[in-house]
Parts: sequence; C-alpha cells; structure tokens
Amino acid sequence: MQDNLKKKSYKAFIWDFSGRFANQGVGFLVSIVLARLLEPSDFGLLAMLYVIIAISSGFMDTGLGRGLIQKQNITEEHYNSVFTFNILLGSVLAILFFVASDWIALFYNNPSIKNITKVLSLSFLLSSFGNVFRMKLQKELNLSMLTKSSLLGAIIGGILGIIAAFKGLGVWSLVIQNITTSLSSVLYLFYHAKWKPKLQLKILYLKDLWGFSLRVFFTDMIDLSFGQLDSLLIGKYFSSQKLGYYYRAKSFENLIFSYVGVTLGSVLFPAISKIQDDKERLNKIVIKLFHILTCASFFIIGILYLSSEDLFIILFSEKWINSVEYFKILLLASFVTPTSSLLMNAILGKGSANIFLKLGIIRRIPHLFFLITLPFYGINYFLYGMVFSNYFIYATTIYYVSKDLKLKQMAFWKPVLYHVSITCLTVLILLFANKYFNISNHYLNFVTMCSLFAIFYIGCCVVFKLKGYLYIKEELLPLLNKFTGK
Repeated sequence: MQDNLKKKSYKAFIWDFSGRFANQGVGFLVSIVLARLLEPSDFGLLAMLYVIIAISSGFMDTGLGRGLIQKQNITEEHYNSVFTFNILLGSVLAILFFVASDWIALFYNNPSIKNITKVLSLSFLLSSFGNVFRMKLQKELNLSMLTKSSLLGAIIGGILGIIAAFKGLGVWSLVIQNITTSLSSVLYLFYHAKWKPKLQLKILYLKDLWGFSLRVFFTDMIDLSFGQLDSLLIGKYFSSQKLGYYYRAKSFENLIFSYVGVTLGSVLFPAISKIQDDKERLNKIVIKLFHILTCASFFIIGILYLSSEDLFIILFSEKWINSVEYFKILLLASFVTPTSSLLMNAILGKGSANIFLKLGIIRRIPHLFFLITLPFYGINYFLYGMVFSNYFIYATTIYYVSKDLKLKQMAFWKPVLYHVSITCLTVLILLFANKYFNISNHYLNFVTMCSLFAIFYIGCCVVFKLKGYLYIKEELLPLLNKFTGK
C-alpha cells in the first residue's frame, strides 16, 4: 500500500508539475506578447480589480474544498452539497460585484474600470462551477485531467487575448483572456469528468466538513487579503502605471516560485492525509522535499538576481525596466514561498487545522504594519518591509511545524543557511567581476551570468555534499537513465 501511494503520488506530482510547467509556459509566453503590445497602465487597471476578485473568490466555498480532501469518508452527498453551495454563493458574489461597479470605480477614482468590473463579475460564476470538480480530482490524485483542463484554458484564453490586443482593445484584451480561460477550463471538466454533480444541498453534510474547513477558510482569507491589499493600496494612492510595474514584478516572481509550492501542495496535502498516522514516514518525506526545494529555490534566485535587468528587457522590452528594482527586492525572500507552502501543507495534511489558523494569524502581524505605512513611505519601503515580514513568516512556521512534527528546528535552518551563504557569495563575486567585463549585449550578458552562477553554485553543492543537491541527483538519475535507455 505504501509503495502504491508513493507511486501514485509521484505520478501525480509529475503530471501536476509538468502540467503547471506547460500551463505557466503558455501563460508566460502570452504575457510576454501582451506586455509588448499593451502599456503598464493597462495591467495596472486590471490589477486593481484582481484585488477584489481574489479576496471575494476566497469566500467561494468557505474552505469546504479542503475539507473534502482531508476527510477520509466522503459520500456523493458531500460532493453535491458543496457543489450546490458554491453555485449559490458564486451567484450572490457575481450580483454583488456587478452592482458595486460604481462604488469600485469611485474608490479608485477611475471611471474606466466600471464596465470592466461588470464583465469580470462572471468570473465568480465560472469558479463556482469548477471548484468541486478540481477538489475531487485532486483528492483522487487524478491530476492529468486537471492539467489538461487548465492547459486548454490557458491556450484558448491566451490566443483570444492576443488577438484582442492586436485589434487595439487595450485592457479589454486582458479581460477577454481572463474570462475565456476560466470558461474553457470549466467546460472541459464538465464534458470529460466521469462524475456528474447534482443540485442537492444538505446542511448536515456541510456541517460534517466545517469543523476542519472553517479554520482553513479563515487562514486562507487572511493570506488572500494580505496578499492582495498591497495592490489595492498602490492602485488607490499611486498611478495605474506604477501599479502596472509592481504587478509585472510580483506576477513574474509568483510565476516562478508560487507554482512550485502550489504543485507540491496539490499533491502533498492529499497524500499526507492518507498517511497522517505514520509519523516517521511523514517526517522523512517533509525533510527530503524541504532540502530539494531549498537547493532549487536558491539556485533560481541567484540566476534571476544576476540577470533580472537583461531578462526584463529581453522578454518584456525596455518599457518595463522600472519593474526590475521591485523584482530584485522581491527575490530577497522568494525561497519562503515554496518552503512555507510545503510545511503548511504538511501540518494541514495531518489535520492540524488549529495550528494552521494560528500560524496564519501570527505571521501576518509585521505584514499589517508595513501595509499601513505603504501610502506614506512608498513602494520600495514596503517591499523591504515585506522581506523582513517573509523571514518572520519563515521563522514562525518552522517553530510551530517542528513542534507539531516533533523535529528539531535546525533541521529546517541548516539547509537555508548553507544555500544563502553560497548564493550571496557567488552573486557578490559575479557582480564585482561584471563591473570590469561590462558586457553591453543583453543576450550575451544573460547567458554569461547564468552559466557562471550555475557552475559556482553546483560546484559548491558538490564540494560540500549538500543534501538538497544529492536528493535532486538521486531523483533525477533514474529518470535520465530511463530516458537515455541505460
């Protein structure tokens, strides 16, 4: 049974990771084209509304989806009740968002977003129809269908968004992309999924899930709110162009780091839910994945920090150069996103929703302070404050997770300290050397910096025999041998 779960989890991870990689790849290519066709202010306008959509979407199932995954004995009545509840709530949110379009435009002092708000209200309905499908497939570790649906949506939405941008529709091309991506994905799930939902609402079955789900819901809402309030405040007190620069930097950083954590969570959470009573096995999985994530994260951070200016100019053009400074500051604590996601899913999979909620509240205290001061001191000050806040998040997460899993805190601190030291030293040496070489060609400088960093970083991992590198090598060698036929 253990081998079967490992095999199923590994297959699910490969499907989810490769699917997300393909999905993000398509989305990334689309964003490059749109970034070249549109202005930063267009992205800023949409970012203003994404804030409210993201926070409102958190209310969609009040954490019931996570409850469906975590609970062992789930019936059709559970699934149908959550499905029906989601549709009712999605309809209410869509109507409220449509009606509130005048107030939202007034809040931002920007009449042009009124009609955009009305159209985007459809996103709540689309989300409500697809949520339970996704949770059911995730619980079963059947992520191939999820991968196909999201990839299809990204391709169709991306193509239509680009066509609209070429037609000169401006910010509306982003709205078209958003709606058609969601619609295509949901239609695919409805057509291909074997499970056919029924409109059946039984409060008894919702209550059966709420004991666990409500704590998860409150934690998710805290994270969602704090994760979006920065864009709301920048949109309110600064120009849409500045928000556009900030949005580009943040979305690019999220593209690289968040989807790794989300992928692990989508596989790890249901897998841990099945082995939550086997503490020794659980701890081994968490530690191994933590070493791998830490090693990979700092490798990516070092490369991106050294090549960020070249990368933004090559991909998005020089009109996005103002995003580079924001992006570099965000990178200083980027490793926290995937590693914290791993640890939070570990305790959530065990059913420790009370610790999950406590962590969600405590780790946002410094975040709140820097959000309050954002309008007075500016975006750069806020971002440096967020670096400090993310390290606080990391420290508190380690403290509670190590207690819950009965592990020493140094098991999580050592890998980070090793990789931080290697990354910082390598980056400083290469920045110093780059002053003398001063390669003016962006493509050549990008390739040179990436190659030199990779050689130094991997060399240090080999010399010091760091576990993260050894684990990656251990996992990749069988795949390479299988691919080459050895």
